[in-house]
Amino acid sequence: MNVVDLLEAARPEVAPMPLDQRRMVRERLFGAADDVVRTTIRERSASGAVTATAPRGYRADRVRVRPKRPRRSGSFAKMGAGLLVVGAAGAAGWSWYADSNDEAAVSLTTTTVEATTTTTTTTAPTTTLAPTRTGVTDEEPVLFPLGLIPVEEAVIDQAPVGGEYVVMRAGDGSWVRLEAIDGEEGATSDFDFSPIGSIEVAPFTFAEGGPWIYTIETTCGAVRVVDAPAQEQFRPLMTELFRGMSIDAGGAVDALLPASLSVVEAAIGSPEYRTVFRIEGQTDGDDDSGSDDDRLITLRQVPDGSIAQLLPGGAQPVEMIWLGERAVGVGDLDTTGDEIGPVAVYWRDASTVFAVSSDVVPLDQLESFVSGLRAATVNSWIERFSADAVDSSAAPGDGADDPSETDPDVTTTIAPPCSPQPSLGPTFLP
Repeated sequence: MNVVDLLEAARPEVAPMPLDQRRMVRERLFGAADDVVRTTIRERSASGAVTATAPRGYRADRVRVRPKRPRRSGSFAKMGAGLLVVGAAGAAGWSWYADSNDEAAVSLTTTTVEATTTTTTTTAPTTTLAPTRTGVTDEEPVLFPLGLIPVEEAVIDQAPVGGEYVVMRAGDGSWVRLEAIDGEEGATSDFDFSPIGSIEVAPFTFAEGGPWIYTIETTCGAVRVVDAPAQEQFRPLMTELFRGMSIDAGGAVDALLPASLSVVEAAIGSPEYRTVFRIEGQTDGDDDSGSDDDRLITLRQVPDGSIAQLLPGGAQPVEMIWLGERAVGVGDLDTTGDEIGPVAVYWRDASTVFAVSSDVVPLDQLESFVSGLRAATVNSWIERFSADAVDSSAAPGDGADDPSETDPDVTTTIAPPCSPQPSLGPTFLP
């Protein structure tokens, strides 16, 4: 049933007007049929007739007639019925609209769930696993080969007594190394010192174009600063560094660093596990890098150590990716060239720092060699490279100490011949 039918059904029943009353109303409105022309406008107005039959040119006086106010009883009933009908129609329309929206909402919800499910089940998540290098841990901090590889040397180098090391990097990318080592009184008496600020410095170099090595005068031991190669003597950066240096009464060397110089790493020396492997055979028919005996790889490992201890003075490492993670390297890092030169790579895994180097083995082969090593405890390393645990070809080289007779936890100490011995202040070793 539509809205019109609802309205018709709600209308109240009204009895028809009697015939004589209808005639009376018609005569008041339109006048008698046979007397319309002769009746004047005023008379017709008085009688209630509103026909437009006045003679031409006649102008009637304006008469304002207040219409009678209709009775409201029937109107209120009709209005109430109409409101009921409109309310019923609105409720029906709202019900239809709400039902439609509910269906649409269910449909959207279902579509969303299906789309989410489809995405979850059909698109595999992209997961990048962290690259693993050597697998060493604090419990197994050193490496050795899985199989027997000829070894030229396997020793445990005790750190120099009182050895402390710092590597710094300048704003121009050059690296500077500082070391302080205990020693006898007057160990630097043969140098020609010149005062700079509150300290005295003596420069020397081994070769033209090589790094300048600056020795700082101390009562005991030695403090040395090694600059980058191919730099002028006392370049402004070095002069500014020395002017900001001081040595207190306890032998601590500290400095107000230049703005363009920052500390990269600093540490106190720790025992170093060094192994020199001999790689037999040539890996490439075009490889003329030398005889089998010349293909040596040196692996240095320092648990709880620092690259500052392993990196030699004057070395200028560059950042690189090594076994999937960041490292620094020096030497021939180009694997595409025909010439093979010395190369060394330095990196850290867990708390151990490593250095692998060779004069004739290219970088990619060094990386392959290191990836074949396994993590081990210090005791396993000592047992593996002791003379009784390997065959003769893998025994330590002549003149090397048997690792099984070396206690890495015991540092050789000597009574200080004098005091104070040099050390690094809080600027370098916070």
